[in-house]
Amino acid sequence: MNKDFFLNYNYSQFGEMLPYERYKLYNWVKEFNIKNILEIGSGSGASTFYMANASNGKVYACDPGRRLPEKLLKDFKNIEYFESTSEYLIDKIINEEIEIDYVFFDGPEIPELAINDILKLEKYLKDGCLFSMHDWETTKRNYDGSISVKCSKIRPYMENSEKWQEVEILSGLRVNSDFYVFENVNADSVGLSLYRYKSNK
Repeated sequence: MNKDFFLNYNYSQFGEMLPYERYKLYNWVKEFNIKNILEIGSGSGASTFYMANASNGKVYACDPGRRLPEKLLKDFKNIEYFESTSEYLIDKIINEEIEIDYVFFDGPEIPELAINDILKLEKYLKDGCLFSMHDWETTKRNYDGSISVKCSKIRPYMENSEKWQEVEILSGLRVNSDFYVFENVNADSVGLSLYRYKSNK
């Protein structure tokens, strides 16, 4: 994929993920040959779009506050969208015994929500399932000077858990490559994590 693919999200004027984050998310899904994805907090659909492009399976996405663009849902038959809370979709995944290969969190600024969701999911995840979360930085970030709190509980849990292994973490540091340094951004990431689950079963 060329640079323009990650700079532009054509289904909406919005899209909270930075271009390099979109590039990494797309490539992680491709690299690990991901089939089924659970996305919590799809927002305007940029992350959903790139994961659906890269996946050879289905993206189960939810967001109770913002509906995905209708054209996106029409164009991608492998997106199953729920205008619901994470609790509803997680219960559906568990009850229907849908095997998830990748979990992506980008929900609201409610620290308890993310940690509660992952603790509930852990009992049903298979060995090797991947996990990512956007806004992984907990300090003042380079991009916009703000501080996100959504991962303030789940991040220390992941970092200290024997069940999870860190694979890669993006921070606000710029990348020394002309391809990765995109125009009109002050940082390459507001924090994006990649972890691998190691079941204790």
